[in-house]
Amino acid sequence: MAGSIRVREQARDDELGIIRKKVVLPDGFEFESPSRSIARSSSGLGVVVNEIPRQITPETVTSLESGTSSLLREIKSKFIPDALNLSIFDLKYDSVPPPTAIRTIAHYLYSVSDKVVTLPTVKSGLLKDQATSSTLSDPRITSYIGMMKLMIDEIRAGNGKPVIGTIPLIPAKFSRQIIRAYFDEGVEAFAIDAGTKDIFINEPDFRLILSEINQNKPINETFIYACNLGFPQFQKEYVRADDFLGIFAYIDVLGGTFKTRGGPMNLPGSQPSQPRAKKFLRERYAYEISDYQTLSQAAGHRISPAELANLNQRLQLKEADHVRPLIGGESIRKYVSEKPAIDPHSLNLLMSIAKGVGLR
Repeated sequence: MAGSIRVREQARDDELGIIRKKVVLPDGFEFESPSRSIARSSSGLGVVVNEIPRQITPETVTSLESGTSSLLREIKSKFIPDALNLSIFDLKYDSVPPPTAIRTIAHYLYSVSDKVVTLPTVKSGLLKDQATSSTLSDPRITSYIGMMKLMIDEIRAGNGKPVIGTIPLIPAKFSRQIIRAYFDEGVEAFAIDAGTKDIFINEPDFRLILSEINQNKPINETFIYACNLGFPQFQKEYVRADDFLGIFAYIDVLGGTFKTRGGPMNLPGSQPSQPRAKKFLRERYAYEISDYQTLSQAAGHRISPAELANLNQRLQLKEADHVRPLIGGESIRKYVSEKPAIDPHSLNLLMSIAKGVGLR
Protein backbone atom coordinates (compact mmCIF):
# COMPACT_ATOMS: atom_id res chain seq x y z
CA MET A 1 0.00 0.00 0.00
CA ALA A 2 1.40 3.38 -1.00
CA GLY A 3 2.13 5.93 1.69
CA SER A 4 0.34 9.24 1.88
CA ILE A 5 1.13 12.92 2.21
CA ARG A 6 -0.27 14.04 5.55
CA VAL A 7 -1.37 17.66 5.77
CA ARG A 8 -2.46 19.55 8.88
CA GLU A 9 -3.61 23.18 9.03
CA GLN A 10 -1.60 25.40 11.37
CA ALA A 11 -3.24 28.77 10.68
CA ARG A 12 -5.13 30.57 7.94
CA ASP A 13 -5.99 34.07 6.79
CA ASP A 14 -9.65 35.10 6.98
CA GLU A 15 -9.74 36.98 3.67
CA LEU A 16 -7.16 35.52 1.29
CA GLY A 17 -6.57 31.94 0.20
CA ILE A 18 -3.43 31.32 2.19
CA ILE A 19 -3.03 28.58 4.81
CA ARG A 20 0.01 27.64 6.82
CA LYS A 21 0.14 23.84 6.81
CA LYS A 22 2.44 21.18 8.13
CA VAL A 23 3.19 18.76 5.29
CA VAL A 24 4.56 15.35 6.32
CA LEU A 25 5.95 12.86 3.79
CA PRO A 26 5.91 9.07 4.29
CA ASP A 27 9.60 8.94 5.27
CA GLY A 28 8.99 11.48 8.04
CA PHE A 29 10.36 14.52 6.19
CA GLU A 30 8.19 17.54 6.95
CA PHE A 31 7.98 21.23 6.12
CA GLU A 32 5.58 24.14 6.41
CA SER A 33 3.76 25.76 3.52
CA PRO A 34 3.44 28.03 1.65
CA SER A 35 6.89 27.84 0.09
CA ARG A 36 8.67 28.23 -3.22
CA SER A 37 10.48 25.39 -4.96
CA ILE A 38 13.96 25.94 -6.33
CA ALA A 39 15.33 24.41 -9.52
CA ARG A 40 19.08 23.90 -10.01
CA SER A 41 19.40 24.01 -6.25
CA SER A 42 22.13 23.06 -3.80
CA SER A 43 21.98 22.07 -0.16
CA GLY A 44 22.39 24.38 2.79
CA LEU A 45 20.25 27.22 1.42
CA GLY A 46 16.99 26.63 3.27
CA VAL A 47 15.38 24.90 0.30
CA VAL A 48 12.56 22.52 1.23
CA VAL A 49 11.39 21.62 -2.30
CA ASN A 50 14.02 20.96 -4.96
CA GLU A 51 12.44 20.93 -8.41
CA ILE A 52 13.98 18.79 -11.17
CA PRO A 53 12.02 19.06 -14.45
CA ARG A 54 13.04 17.03 -17.51
CA GLN A 55 11.60 17.01 -21.03
CA ILE A 56 10.56 13.57 -22.27
CA THR A 57 10.34 13.14 -26.05
CA PRO A 58 9.71 10.03 -28.16
CA GLU A 59 13.47 9.93 -28.67
CA THR A 60 13.98 9.93 -24.89
CA VAL A 61 11.73 6.88 -24.53
CA THR A 62 13.57 5.09 -27.33
CA SER A 63 16.83 5.77 -25.50
CA LEU A 64 15.38 4.52 -22.20
CA GLU A 65 14.12 1.32 -23.81
CA SER A 66 17.44 0.65 -25.54
CA GLY A 67 19.45 1.22 -22.37
CA THR A 68 21.44 4.14 -23.75
CA SER A 69 19.95 6.92 -21.60
CA SER A 70 21.69 8.51 -18.63
CA LEU A 71 18.43 10.09 -17.43
CA LEU A 72 18.26 8.16 -14.16
CA ARG A 73 21.80 9.09 -13.14
CA GLU A 74 21.44 12.71 -14.23
CA ILE A 75 18.26 13.33 -12.26
CA LYS A 76 19.42 11.59 -9.09
CA SER A 77 22.65 13.59 -9.18
CA LYS A 78 20.47 16.70 -8.70
CA PHE A 79 18.95 15.44 -5.42
CA ILE A 80 19.84 17.37 -2.28
CA PRO A 81 19.50 16.11 1.32
CA ASP A 82 16.85 17.35 3.72
CA ALA A 83 14.45 18.38 0.94
CA LEU A 84 11.56 17.08 -1.12
CA ASN A 85 13.25 16.36 -4.45
CA LEU A 86 10.42 16.78 -6.93
CA SER A 87 11.20 15.08 -10.27
CA ILE A 88 8.83 16.24 -13.02
CA PHE A 89 8.55 14.75 -16.50
CA ASP A 90 7.33 17.23 -19.14
CA LEU A 91 5.99 15.08 -22.00
CA LYS A 92 6.68 16.54 -25.44
CA TYR A 93 4.09 14.42 -27.26
CA ASP A 94 1.41 15.73 -29.61
CA SER A 95 -0.89 12.82 -28.73
CA VAL A 96 -1.06 10.16 -26.03
CA PRO A 97 1.87 7.73 -26.41
CA PRO A 98 1.23 4.01 -26.98
CA PRO A 99 0.78 1.84 -23.85
CA THR A 100 4.30 0.42 -24.10
CA ALA A 101 5.79 3.94 -23.99
CA ILE A 102 3.46 4.96 -21.13
CA ARG A 103 4.65 1.97 -19.08
CA THR A 104 8.28 2.83 -19.76
CA ILE A 105 7.73 6.46 -18.74
CA ALA A 106 5.89 5.39 -15.57
CA HIS A 107 8.58 2.98 -14.40
CA TYR A 108 11.40 5.45 -14.97
CA LEU A 109 9.38 8.21 -13.33
CA TYR A 110 8.98 6.01 -10.26
CA SER A 111 12.70 5.25 -10.21
CA VAL A 112 13.79 8.91 -10.44
CA SER A 113 11.24 10.11 -7.88
CA ASP A 114 12.32 10.79 -4.32
CA LYS A 115 9.54 10.74 -1.70
CA VAL A 116 6.55 11.23 -4.01
CA VAL A 117 5.75 10.61 -7.67
CA THR A 118 4.40 13.60 -9.61
CA LEU A 119 2.49 12.62 -12.74
CA PRO A 120 3.83 14.28 -15.91
CA THR A 121 2.84 17.57 -17.46
CA VAL A 122 1.83 17.53 -21.14
CA LYS A 123 1.68 19.85 -24.14
CA SER A 124 -1.64 21.69 -24.42
CA GLY A 125 -2.00 20.26 -27.95
CA LEU A 126 -2.25 16.74 -26.55
CA LEU A 127 -5.66 17.67 -25.10
CA LYS A 128 -7.00 19.39 -28.21
CA ASP A 129 -8.84 18.22 -31.30
CA GLN A 130 -6.38 17.42 -34.06
CA ALA A 131 -8.56 18.97 -36.77
CA THR A 132 -8.94 22.39 -35.13
CA SER A 133 -5.77 22.37 -32.95
CA SER A 134 -7.41 24.98 -30.70
CA THR A 135 -10.46 23.20 -29.24
CA LEU A 136 -10.31 20.90 -26.24
CA SER A 137 -11.61 17.48 -27.21
CA ASP A 138 -13.63 15.03 -25.10
CA PRO A 139 -11.97 12.00 -26.75
CA ARG A 140 -8.54 13.50 -26.08
CA ILE A 141 -9.40 14.16 -22.43
CA THR A 142 -10.59 10.55 -22.15
CA SER A 143 -7.30 9.35 -23.64
CA TYR A 144 -5.35 11.59 -21.26
CA ILE A 145 -7.21 10.15 -18.26
CA GLY A 146 -6.55 6.63 -19.55
CA MET A 147 -2.83 7.44 -19.82
CA MET A 148 -2.69 8.75 -16.26
CA LYS A 149 -4.61 5.74 -14.91
CA LEU A 150 -2.18 3.36 -16.61
CA MET A 151 0.74 5.32 -15.15
CA ILE A 152 -0.79 5.17 -11.67
CA ASP A 153 -1.23 1.39 -11.97
CA GLU A 154 2.39 0.93 -13.07
CA ILE A 155 3.74 3.30 -10.42
CA ARG A 156 1.82 1.59 -7.64
CA ALA A 157 3.35 -1.73 -8.62
CA GLY A 158 6.47 -0.24 -7.02
CA ASN A 159 4.46 0.10 -3.80
CA GLY A 160 5.46 2.91 -1.48
CA LYS A 161 5.50 6.43 -2.89
CA PRO A 162 2.33 8.57 -2.89
CA VAL A 163 1.18 9.95 -6.24
CA ILE A 164 0.56 13.63 -7.01
CA GLY A 165 -2.01 14.03 -9.79
CA THR A 166 -1.28 16.74 -12.34
CA ILE A 167 -4.21 18.89 -13.49
CA PRO A 168 -3.87 21.16 -16.55
CA LEU A 169 -5.41 24.63 -16.15
CA ILE A 170 -8.35 24.10 -18.50
CA PRO A 171 -12.11 24.83 -18.32
CA ALA A 172 -14.17 23.05 -15.66
CA LYS A 173 -15.98 20.66 -18.03
CA PHE A 174 -12.65 18.97 -18.70
CA SER A 175 -10.67 19.56 -15.49
CA ARG A 176 -13.57 18.16 -13.43
CA GLN A 177 -13.32 14.84 -15.28
CA ILE A 178 -9.59 14.65 -14.54
CA ILE A 179 -10.00 15.50 -10.85
CA ARG A 180 -12.78 12.95 -10.37
CA ALA A 181 -10.68 10.29 -12.09
CA TYR A 182 -7.80 10.98 -9.70
CA PHE A 183 -9.99 10.71 -6.63
CA ASP A 184 -11.46 7.46 -8.01
CA GLU A 185 -7.86 6.18 -8.16
CA GLY A 186 -7.19 7.27 -4.57
CA VAL A 187 -4.96 10.20 -5.55
CA GLU A 188 -5.43 13.04 -3.03
CA ALA A 189 -2.51 15.43 -3.69
CA PHE A 190 -2.32 17.63 -6.76
CA ALA A 191 -0.11 19.64 -9.09
CA ILE A 192 -1.78 22.37 -11.14
CA ASP A 193 0.02 22.96 -14.44
CA ALA A 194 -0.92 26.45 -15.64
CA GLY A 195 0.89 25.99 -18.96
CA THR A 196 2.26 29.59 -18.65
CA LYS A 197 -1.30 30.98 -18.32
CA ASP A 198 -1.92 33.89 -15.97
CA ILE A 199 -4.21 32.65 -13.18
CA PHE A 200 -5.82 36.09 -12.92
CA ILE A 201 -6.84 36.08 -16.58
CA ASN A 202 -8.03 32.49 -16.10
CA GLU A 203 -9.36 33.05 -12.58
CA PRO A 204 -12.73 31.23 -13.03
CA ASP A 205 -11.04 28.06 -14.33
CA PHE A 206 -8.39 28.17 -11.60
CA ARG A 207 -10.98 28.76 -8.87
CA LEU A 208 -13.17 25.93 -10.16
CA ILE A 209 -10.25 23.48 -10.03
CA LEU A 210 -9.64 24.39 -6.39
CA SER A 211 -13.37 24.22 -5.62
CA GLU A 212 -13.70 20.78 -7.22
CA ILE A 213 -10.77 19.47 -5.18
CA ASN A 214 -12.33 20.98 -2.05
CA GLN A 215 -15.63 19.21 -2.77
CA ASN A 216 -13.83 15.88 -2.54
CA LYS A 217 -11.27 16.65 0.15
CA PRO A 218 -10.92 19.89 2.15
CA ILE A 219 -8.22 22.14 0.73
CA ASN A 220 -6.78 22.67 4.21
CA GLU A 221 -6.03 18.90 4.32
CA THR A 222 -4.70 18.67 0.76
CA PHE A 223 -1.23 19.27 -0.66
CA ILE A 224 -1.28 21.52 -3.76
CA TYR A 225 1.72 22.38 -5.92
CA ALA A 226 1.52 24.64 -8.97
CA CYS A 227 3.94 25.22 -11.82
CA ASN A 228 4.26 27.16 -15.09
CA LEU A 229 2.22 30.10 -13.83
CA GLY A 230 2.27 33.10 -16.14
CA PHE A 231 2.39 36.85 -15.63
CA PRO A 232 1.34 39.88 -17.73
CA GLN A 233 3.31 40.32 -20.96
CA PHE A 234 2.77 44.05 -21.40
CA GLN A 235 5.72 46.19 -22.46
CA LYS A 236 6.03 48.17 -19.25
CA GLU A 237 8.80 49.02 -16.82
CA TYR A 238 7.08 46.97 -14.12
CA VAL A 239 4.55 44.15 -14.42
CA ARG A 240 2.67 42.58 -11.53
CA ALA A 241 4.09 39.22 -10.45
CA ASP A 242 0.87 37.27 -10.95
CA ASP A 243 2.76 33.97 -10.83
CA PHE A 244 4.08 34.65 -7.32
CA LEU A 245 0.62 35.75 -6.15
CA GLY A 246 -0.40 32.10 -6.49
CA ILE A 247 0.75 31.53 -2.90
CA PHE A 248 -2.25 33.66 -1.86
CA ALA A 249 -4.57 31.35 -3.83
CA TYR A 250 -4.29 28.12 -1.82
CA ILE A 251 -1.01 26.98 -3.39
CA ASP A 252 1.27 25.24 -0.92
CA VAL A 253 4.37 25.10 -3.08
CA LEU A 254 4.90 27.54 -5.92
CA GLY A 255 6.89 25.83 -8.66
CA GLY A 256 8.93 27.20 -11.51
CA THR A 257 8.24 27.78 -15.18
CA PHE A 258 9.80 25.10 -17.36
CA LYS A 259 7.47 25.49 -20.33
CA THR A 260 7.99 28.18 -22.95
CA ARG A 261 5.46 30.63 -24.31
CA GLY A 262 5.42 32.26 -27.71
CA GLY A 263 7.19 35.58 -28.10
CA PRO A 264 6.71 38.45 -30.57
CA MET A 265 7.22 37.63 -34.25
CA ASN A 266 9.99 39.44 -36.11
CA LEU A 267 8.97 40.94 -39.42
CA PRO A 268 11.15 40.23 -42.49
CA GLY A 269 14.13 42.59 -42.54
CA SER A 270 13.65 43.71 -38.94
CA GLN A 271 16.16 43.31 -36.15
CA PRO A 272 15.57 40.27 -33.91
CA SER A 273 13.86 41.28 -30.68
CA GLN A 274 16.03 41.13 -27.58
CA PRO A 275 14.91 38.78 -24.81
CA ARG A 276 13.31 40.56 -21.90
CA ALA A 277 14.94 40.27 -18.50
CA LYS A 278 12.54 40.23 -15.56
CA LYS A 279 13.80 40.77 -12.03
CA PHE A 280 11.48 40.04 -9.10
CA LEU A 281 11.07 42.92 -6.66
CA ARG A 282 9.89 41.80 -3.23
CA GLU A 283 9.04 45.35 -2.19
CA ARG A 284 6.68 45.83 -5.15
CA TYR A 285 5.39 42.28 -5.92
CA ALA A 286 6.33 43.05 -9.50
CA TYR A 287 8.93 42.24 -12.10
CA GLU A 288 11.20 45.00 -13.28
CA ILE A 289 11.39 44.60 -17.05
CA SER A 290 14.74 45.30 -18.63
CA ASP A 291 17.28 43.56 -20.86
CA TYR A 292 20.28 41.45 -19.99
CA GLN A 293 22.78 44.04 -21.18
CA THR A 294 21.36 46.67 -18.82
CA LEU A 295 21.27 44.26 -15.89
CA SER A 296 24.81 43.09 -16.59
CA GLN A 297 26.12 46.67 -16.69
CA ALA A 298 24.44 47.42 -13.34
CA ALA A 299 25.83 44.24 -11.76
CA GLY A 300 29.33 44.70 -13.15
CA HIS A 301 29.36 41.22 -14.67
CA ARG A 302 27.44 39.32 -17.31
CA ILE A 303 24.01 38.19 -16.11
CA SER A 304 22.75 35.06 -17.86
CA PRO A 305 19.07 33.99 -18.04
CA ALA A 306 19.86 31.05 -15.72
CA GLU A 307 21.48 33.34 -13.14
CA LEU A 308 18.53 35.73 -13.20
CA ALA A 309 16.06 32.83 -12.91
CA ASN A 310 17.95 31.53 -9.89
CA LEU A 311 17.93 34.99 -8.30
CA ASN A 312 14.17 35.35 -8.80
CA GLN A 313 13.53 31.91 -7.31
CA ARG A 314 15.52 32.75 -4.19
CA LEU A 315 13.90 36.15 -3.77
CA GLN A 316 10.47 34.51 -3.99
CA LEU A 317 11.51 31.81 -1.52
CA LYS A 318 12.63 34.50 0.92
CA GLU A 319 9.33 36.32 0.54
CA ALA A 320 7.31 33.13 1.06
CA ASP A 321 9.40 32.41 4.17
CA HIS A 322 8.67 35.95 5.39
CA VAL A 323 4.91 35.70 4.82
CA ARG A 324 4.41 32.23 6.29
CA PRO A 325 4.80 33.12 10.01
CA LEU A 326 2.50 36.13 9.56
CA ILE A 327 -0.47 33.88 8.70
CA GLY A 328 -3.00 33.89 11.51
CA GLY A 329 -1.22 36.70 13.31
CA GLU A 330 -1.98 39.69 11.13
CA SER A 331 -4.05 40.59 8.07
CA ILE A 332 -2.35 39.18 4.98
CA ARG A 333 -4.78 41.16 2.83
CA LYS A 334 -3.46 44.36 4.38
CA TYR A 335 0.15 43.22 3.94
CA VAL A 336 -0.38 42.40 0.25
CA SER A 337 -2.41 45.55 -0.47
CA GLU A 338 0.55 47.70 0.60
CA LYS A 339 2.67 46.40 -2.29
CA PRO A 340 2.73 49.03 -5.09
CA ALA A 341 1.91 46.55 -7.87
CA ILE A 342 -1.26 45.28 -6.16
CA ASP A 343 -4.25 47.25 -7.37
CA PRO A 344 -7.82 46.83 -6.03
CA HIS A 345 -8.78 44.65 -9.00
CA SER A 346 -6.03 42.08 -8.39
CA LEU A 347 -6.72 42.08 -4.65
CA ASN A 348 -10.42 41.48 -5.32
CA LEU A 349 -9.53 38.54 -7.58
CA LEU A 350 -7.47 36.95 -4.82
CA MET A 351 -10.33 37.44 -2.38
CA SER A 352 -12.75 36.01 -4.96
CA ILE A 353 -10.67 32.84 -5.24
CA ALA A 354 -10.68 32.46 -1.46
CA LYS A 355 -14.42 33.02 -1.20
CA GLY A 356 -15.29 30.95 -4.27
CA VAL A 357 -13.55 27.80 -3.07
CA GLY A 358 -15.88 27.70 -0.05
CA LEU A 359 -13.37 26.39 2.47
CA ARG A 360 -15.05 25.45 5.72
